Amino acid sequence: VDVITSSPELVKRDVNNYRRFYSLFRLKVDHNLDQKDSIGLKSCYDSEIVYGDPSNFQFDLLNDKKGFETRGK
Repeated sequence: VDVITSSPELVKRDVNNYRRFYSLFRLKVDHNLDQKDSIGLKSCYDSEIVYGDPSNFQFDLLNDKKGFETRGK
């Protein structure tokens, strides 16, 4: 599940606030911030729930379409 929110501050806040809740259901949660320079698969996409802002998701989707497999297979 991708959760898109308006700002990086909200992304980090929500991941930290809800991590324990998601773990009750054995779901991993992460965010796609702070990884813009990486090429290839980002480790955050190993999680079932990924938080991010529009620009980070756009960056990852475009790189994925270019063949870098940013979001995995």
